[in-house]
Amino acid sequence: MADYVIIDNYSRLGKKGISRRTLKTIVAKAVGNVAGASVAYKKNAKDPMSVFQIAEPITVFLRKDGLVDVQLSVNLDAGVKVVDLCEKIQSEVANSFRAMVETVPVSVNIKVLRIG
Repeated sequence: MADYVIIDNYSRLGKKGISRRTLKTIVAKAVGNVAGASVAYKKNAKDPMSVFQIAEPITVFLRKDGLVDVQLSVNLDAGVKVVDLCEKIQSEVANSFRAMVETVPVSVNIKVLRIG
Protein backbone atom coordinates (compact mmCIF):
# COMPACT_ATOMS: atom_id res chain seq x y z
CA MET A 1 0.00 0.00 0.00
CA ALA A 2 1.41 3.38 -1.00
CA ASP A 3 2.18 5.97 1.64
CA TYR A 4 0.24 8.56 -0.32
CA VAL A 5 -2.73 8.78 -2.65
CA ILE A 6 -3.34 10.83 -5.76
CA ILE A 7 -6.78 12.44 -5.94
CA ASP A 8 -8.53 14.86 -8.25
CA ASN A 9 -9.75 18.01 -6.62
CA TYR A 10 -13.22 19.44 -7.19
CA SER A 11 -11.95 22.25 -9.40
CA ARG A 12 -10.60 19.62 -11.82
CA LEU A 13 -7.53 21.80 -12.36
CA GLY A 14 -5.11 19.08 -11.42
CA LYS A 15 -4.24 16.23 -9.13
CA LYS A 16 -2.60 16.20 -5.75
CA GLY A 17 -0.73 13.66 -3.72
CA ILE A 18 -1.66 13.42 -0.04
CA SER A 19 0.00 11.10 2.45
CA ARG A 20 -2.19 8.72 4.43
CA ARG A 21 -0.59 10.05 7.62
CA THR A 22 -1.80 13.54 6.69
CA LEU A 23 -5.36 12.28 6.23
CA LYS A 24 -5.26 10.62 9.64
CA THR A 25 -3.90 13.83 11.17
CA ILE A 26 -6.79 15.81 9.67
CA VAL A 27 -9.25 13.38 11.28
CA ALA A 28 -7.47 13.53 14.67
CA LYS A 29 -7.44 17.35 14.65
CA ALA A 30 -11.13 17.43 13.69
CA VAL A 31 -11.99 15.18 16.65
CA GLY A 32 -9.84 17.40 18.89
CA ASN A 33 -11.99 20.39 17.88
CA VAL A 34 -15.09 18.73 19.36
CA ALA A 35 -15.42 19.33 23.09
CA GLY A 36 -15.97 16.10 25.01
CA ALA A 37 -14.37 13.76 22.47
CA SER A 38 -10.89 12.36 21.89
CA VAL A 39 -9.31 9.78 19.63
CA ALA A 40 -9.02 6.40 21.38
CA TYR A 41 -5.32 5.73 21.08
CA LYS A 42 -3.67 2.57 22.39
CA LYS A 43 -4.64 1.20 25.77
CA ASN A 44 -3.09 2.91 28.75
CA ALA A 45 -1.97 0.26 31.27
CA LYS A 46 -2.44 2.73 34.14
CA ASP A 47 -6.08 3.36 33.22
CA PRO A 48 -8.31 0.61 34.68
CA MET A 49 -11.30 1.94 32.70
CA SER A 50 -9.52 1.32 29.40
CA VAL A 51 -10.84 -2.09 28.38
CA PHE A 52 -10.08 -2.19 24.67
CA GLN A 53 -6.77 -2.17 22.92
CA ILE A 54 -6.80 -1.12 19.29
CA ALA A 55 -4.05 -1.07 16.73
CA GLU A 56 -5.28 1.86 14.62
CA PRO A 57 -7.90 4.26 16.00
CA ILE A 58 -8.21 6.06 12.65
CA THR A 59 -8.53 4.34 9.30
CA VAL A 60 -9.02 6.28 6.07
CA PHE A 61 -10.07 4.51 2.88
CA LEU A 62 -9.83 6.45 -0.36
CA ARG A 63 -12.00 5.33 -3.22
CA LYS A 64 -10.86 5.55 -6.82
CA ASP A 65 -13.46 8.25 -7.46
CA GLY A 66 -11.76 10.51 -4.86
CA LEU A 67 -14.34 10.00 -2.12
CA VAL A 68 -13.32 9.02 1.39
CA ASP A 69 -14.54 6.53 4.00
CA VAL A 70 -13.35 7.12 7.57
CA GLN A 71 -13.46 4.66 10.47
CA LEU A 72 -12.76 6.22 13.84
CA SER A 73 -12.56 5.02 17.45
CA VAL A 74 -13.22 7.65 20.11
CA ASN A 75 -13.49 8.18 23.84
CA LEU A 76 -16.25 10.49 25.09
CA ASP A 77 -16.53 12.45 28.32
CA ALA A 78 -19.14 11.41 30.88
CA GLY A 79 -22.47 13.17 30.78
CA VAL A 80 -22.55 13.85 27.03
CA LYS A 81 -25.28 12.87 24.61
CA VAL A 82 -23.55 10.22 22.52
CA VAL A 83 -25.65 10.66 19.38
CA ASP A 84 -25.32 14.45 19.37
CA LEU A 85 -21.58 14.34 19.96
CA CYS A 86 -21.02 11.72 17.26
CA GLU A 87 -22.98 13.88 14.79
CA LYS A 88 -20.73 16.82 15.69
CA ILE A 89 -17.65 14.66 15.11
CA GLN A 90 -18.96 13.53 11.72
CA SER A 91 -19.69 17.11 10.71
CA GLU A 92 -16.29 18.36 11.87
CA VAL A 93 -14.46 15.60 9.99
CA ALA A 94 -16.43 16.31 6.80
CA ASN A 95 -15.81 20.05 7.05
CA SER A 96 -12.09 19.52 7.71
CA PHE A 97 -11.69 17.30 4.66
CA ARG A 98 -13.63 19.73 2.51
CA ALA A 99 -11.48 22.66 3.63
CA MET A 100 -8.08 21.00 3.62
CA VAL A 101 -8.09 18.49 0.76
CA GLU A 102 -11.17 19.44 -1.27
CA THR A 103 -12.83 16.07 -0.89
CA VAL A 104 -15.81 14.95 1.13
CA PRO A 105 -16.05 11.81 3.26
CA VAL A 106 -18.84 9.55 2.07
CA SER A 107 -19.04 7.96 5.50
CA VAL A 108 -17.59 8.65 8.91
CA ASN A 109 -18.15 5.54 11.01
CA ILE A 110 -17.57 6.10 14.71
CA LYS A 111 -16.95 3.44 17.33
CA VAL A 112 -17.28 4.70 20.90
CA LEU A 113 -14.81 2.78 23.04
CA ARG A 114 -15.23 4.56 26.35
CA ILE A 115 -17.50 7.06 28.06
CA GLY A 116 -16.16 8.78 31.12
